Amino acid sequence: MTDDNSECPTNNLADTGNMSLSFAFINVSQVDDISDKHPLVLLESNKRHNPINSIPNLKKCPEITNDFPFFFYVYKNDRIMASCKVFPDTLFANGVMHKWAWAEDLYADPEFRGQGAGSFLWKKQTETILQLDYCFGGAFASPVTIHLSRKLGFTIPERAHRLIVLKNCQSLLRAHSKFTYINIAIDACFRLFIRVAKATILRPKSFYYKTLSAKKVNTSETEQAVDAFNGLKYDEPYHFNDNASRMIWKAEHKPNNVAHIVHHETEQDKVLYFILNERYIEHKFAGRYSDLTLMTLMDFGFHSDRKDNFDILLSFVEKAFWEGDSEVLEIITSNPVFIKKAYRKGFIKAGKGIEFFFKCPAGKELSSESEAINNWRFTNFISDSYSFG
Repeated sequence: MTDDNSECPTNNLADTGNMSLSFAFINVSQVDDISDKHPLVLLESNKRHNPINSIPNLKKCPEITNDFPFFFYVYKNDRIMASCKVFPDTLFANGVMHKWAWAEDLYADPEFRGQGAGSFLWKKQTETILQLDYCFGGAFASPVTIHLSRKLGFTIPERAHRLIVLKNCQSLLRAHSKFTYINIAIDACFRLFIRVAKATILRPKSFYYKTLSAKKVNTSETEQAVDAFNGLKYDEPYHFNDNASRMIWKAEHKPNNVAHIVHHETEQDKVLYFILNERYIEHKFAGRYSDLTLMTLMDFGFHSDRKDNFDILLSFVEKAFWEGDSEVLEIITSNPVFIKKAYRKGFIKAGKGIEFFFKCPAGKELSSESEAINNWRFTNFISDSYSFG
């Protein structure tokens, strides 16, 4: 696809009844000429669709190339009706590398919804990405996006699980009950139970994995970060790029991301890494919960073949949670072993889980096993951690 086709594609039109829509996209080679080639995105009337703030972080992405199309939009005259940002990744499918593009922040202006702009955008950007030989995927999709993706032949595996454990149940009660005094009484009982159970949950460190310890990783120190993220082992046939440069980029995207490495105290052999994020959630966590401090297990990876890797991971993540200030601990995972162990540790499922969908170029389709979510290494980093706006 040439730059000319991406600037002002008057040949890319959709007749939606009472209006014709135009489609355009911006690739990385155009970031210094956006004011000349894509002036619409800079207009005040289109400020919700302006991708400028996303560019500095996008340019740091290890997989970025000049021909990568990172922003798509549909417009009528001088108004952008719908837009979508995209960022690159690499998929490893049974050892074979595939270029990958993630969709994020698909937005249709409320003023123009119901007029076909979102459908036209999704169709044209899918065609463009596949023509450039990228697989195209997304997560945290709305029902509308899933409907469009299904019509366009996307593969939609089962949902990944979102699991949580609570220190208090205030946000849960607020979402399901309006009886304030009853809520206070229930929460007080719950807190008392947690205080008693905490001694059991946080058993002395010497009782569990006494030869292991965890330390924080300073991702700004390249040598330390490279050592933390290199040499990973995988049980799933499908996983995305998590080499050192990619992980440093992801971990540094948000200031509250903190990486940890678990290792043997004596031999210093690496066992696993995990990344935690703590933030305040004002509203709509898992669809309905609000006003809470959330700790999220953003990502994890194993350096060893130990059969108790997930037990070790849960032990150190829970330790960080119970010793910290967060009220809710969240895990997003597609691994059935991890899910089973988390349930046994007292985690509960929150919401419907995480929707995942993808489509590959003709001749590069993945095998039927890709339709099972448990065959993918799926974490929060893969789903909603990217918000370039």
